[in-house]
Amino acid sequence: MTLKKLLNTCNLSEFIAIDLETTGLDPKEESIIEVSAVKYKNGKEQSIFTHLLNPNKPIPSFIEDLTGISNDMVKGKPSFLDVLDELIEYIGESPIVGHNVQFDINFIKHHSNDKYDLSETNSVCDTYLLSKFILFSNEQHSLESISEFYNLSTEGSHRAVNDARNSGNILIELIKELAAFDLDLIARLKKIFINRNIPNSIIIDNFPNSTTLPDVGKRYFQANDPVLRYASIGKNNFKSVDDIIGEGGLIYNNSKYLFRKSQYNMAKSIEKNINNDNISMIEAGTGLGKTYAYLIPFILASNKTDTPLIISTYTKSLQDQLFYKDLEYILSLIDIDLNALLLKGRNNYICLNRLDYLESNSSELIRDFECHDIASIVVWSYYTKSGDIEECSSFSVVRSSRLWNLVKSDTNFCKKQCSYSDTCFYLKLVDNISQSKIIVVNHALFMSDAIENRSLLPKDHLFVIDEAHDLFKATKNILTLMYDKSFLMNYLNDIDILINKDLEKNSPDSIKDMHVGIHNTIDMVKLFFESYLDSRELHGTSNPSYPSVSVYNDMDVEFQDCSPTLAELLVSLKKIKDIFLLIEDSDECRKFKKSGLIDLISQFCDQIDILLDCSSSSDYLSWMKYFHKFQSCSINYLYKDVGKVLFEKYFKANNAGLLCSATMTVNNSFDYFISSIGLDDLSYEKELEKMILPSPFFLEDQLSFYSFKSELDINSDAYIDNISNQIFEISNHFKKRMLVLCTSYKQASQIKNRLKPQFSKINRRLLVHEKGRSKSSLIRAYKGSKDSVLIGTMAFWEGIDLPGSELSILMMVRIPFSNPNDPYIRYMNEKLSSQGGNGFNDLQVPEACLKMKQGFGRLIRTEHDSGIFIITDPRIYRFSYGYKILNSFPVAANSYQHFSTILNNKKIL
Repeated sequence: MTLKKLLNTCNLSEFIAIDLETTGLDPKEESIIEVSAVKYKNGKEQSIFTHLLNPNKPIPSFIEDLTGISNDMVKGKPSFLDVLDELIEYIGESPIVGHNVQFDINFIKHHSNDKYDLSETNSVCDTYLLSKFILFSNEQHSLESISEFYNLSTEGSHRAVNDARNSGNILIELIKELAAFDLDLIARLKKIFINRNIPNSIIIDNFPNSTTLPDVGKRYFQANDPVLRYASIGKNNFKSVDDIIGEGGLIYNNSKYLFRKSQYNMAKSIEKNINNDNISMIEAGTGLGKTYAYLIPFILASNKTDTPLIISTYTKSLQDQLFYKDLEYILSLIDIDLNALLLKGRNNYICLNRLDYLESNSSELIRDFECHDIASIVVWSYYTKSGDIEECSSFSVVRSSRLWNLVKSDTNFCKKQCSYSDTCFYLKLVDNISQSKIIVVNHALFMSDAIENRSLLPKDHLFVIDEAHDLFKATKNILTLMYDKSFLMNYLNDIDILINKDLEKNSPDSIKDMHVGIHNTIDMVKLFFESYLDSRELHGTSNPSYPSVSVYNDMDVEFQDCSPTLAELLVSLKKIKDIFLLIEDSDECRKFKKSGLIDLISQFCDQIDILLDCSSSSDYLSWMKYFHKFQSCSINYLYKDVGKVLFEKYFKANNAGLLCSATMTVNNSFDYFISSIGLDDLSYEKELEKMILPSPFFLEDQLSFYSFKSELDINSDAYIDNISNQIFEISNHFKKRMLVLCTSYKQASQIKNRLKPQFSKINRRLLVHEKGRSKSSLIRAYKGSKDSVLIGTMAFWEGIDLPGSELSILMMVRIPFSNPNDPYIRYMNEKLSSQGGNGFNDLQVPEACLKMKQGFGRLIRTEHDSGIFIITDPRIYRFSYGYKILNSFPVAANSYQHFSTILNNKKIL
């Protein structure tokens, strides 16, 4: 089949690709400044319709920066209404195509005074939504990133004609990709999209059951295997740490890898502590090579003592690097028979049985706006080897939590109904635990296995906790629970839908009565959350710009103005739960096993049990989080003593191991880190071995550290003016890439507003992380110019890698103290004060130090890097905590009062 014939089959012989540029995101508030449409026939561009438009309002500087369209360019241009009829005539009845095209459709509809709604009159293809399931493993699905994926020019991106053209070309490429899918996969997609008037239905509904394009081969997702089996080839005898990583060791043979004394010292220290059955803590500076330093002694010890080794990391990137690269390389050096396993928490894995149930009930359970998300899961599940949802990059477990709850692996479902045991991803991995000497996990699984007494991981083991600075955060997340209106109503509505579909009209009265109970409970849920928002508004305790938090100890007092109260809502939830449990065990309900009804009821009952337990326990912090702007409201619980849980549930077991990171100490002390994760209790029972190993880089030669000394009030406009001027003068002098780290969007925008006119005059690139702008696209644009300045928020303080000339100047505008109104911070402040301590100095200052050290780690990534590091927060020199912060960095700070001191820097950037 030719591409021409395939497009004709999909009713896309002719289509119109459209794109608009606007002054903002809200069609009711913003205007159109450019409109373009590109006509395609048989997959080839035929003609172009394009106009710059006068918005009759100033174009915001952010939009001018993004699009390159200035106020001068639109002077004297027609309005959108002037060209509207011509645009509609050009489009005609052709299918329309765009990337996130509903945005364009909504603007056209609103600015035509609701005269034209293209989603009602024309078939719609959305290349963003289509790419989410066809290119499910791609990290990014923006127009720019998909254009780059297909080697389409991104020059002139964010101009309407170029973006429209790329949308049309991407559609053709995606249809080619779809033609490479197996026929049974196409059939499954058709069942999801059938009888729906949604974007891309024209493609899926009409896609041929048999198609082969001559220039497109089968394109399979390259899935990674989570089981590594290394078989010795007998090339080496058993080795010691010295044989491998000592001077002249095996690791340096036939490679460019050089001996590092600090790395060797780390490995030897770990070897000694394993032999002494101790726990060691090592802060290892950037570039030390800590992964090899711990892998070698721990693998040797594990093999010698026949004790499994568990390695835990926080980020997926380190986990993948460790398992698929570093571990395999070290095993080839040591050359011993060994199985290794990459394992995550059960909630990360798909259950094919539950997915089959959902697909069977797709017309009832899958809403129109969810079709592309479930399509992503269906396509990914067809090719995956691991079943780990993190492979499906286009699917967000957070945004699509309802869908994922319906298809993820679940204990109760597995016990009661699962018939896919031979192909169950999770059970196959669990079966490999006993055969694996090395198990690589994430912090969430590692800690939840201990906290919830799952006994999934071997009780006696050696352990490595890498990225240990995030262990507390991961554990706190496990112990935090949130219930909002949609969470409860999704369960109740889905259960009701399945009952309506599957239970017969002559069902027992108890089942018919369940409908009444469900709807009564739904009403209670709605009324509770709505009345709570009303009560907050009545008391004037809401913040119009940010979410608000209300911590409470007395449930009756907090909800006395609500109708129903929380206590009454909990009674209603318990009542419907008890009804569900009776129905679940009935013979009538068992007949409908394949509907997934029993599965949903079990999950809901488990969640209500947890909610009831938390609400009646004094071990939990309780608070409400609410935001009137979005009419959102949630009930929240957090176990009070995170460190105590870690000690009692894990560290008390006295397994030997290592905690390591590049950021663990404050003012050269591990005390804060030890206390936060409960190891201060363990230190009474056994010695903790602590070691600080600085980076092997020559940091004194590679960077200069400056700290601003001033009497300026950090909350004043004068401070923002001063810092903005510093950024301009320093960046303009050195003409190198500069990253400015802020702690809020507001701060970033304030600086941008001061700098934008100056940067425009000298034609310099200023990039700002504002709401709505993606981190990845900003980094791409930042790297695209050799002297660009990027103003980032907290998302940029860690997790980005900018080696060499990609980052030469790093500035921190404000010490990143935690929000004092955070429920856990408030609780700990009160607890420490009651014990004679100081919550700010003992908790918030150390936490800020660790965040700043993470930020500092962005600057020097290799031995060839050089740079300037600047802290501009003047409180460093005015308050006693300043010395703790400055002493936490590996290089001494030079104070300055005027930026000219920095301009005189003699080190080569």
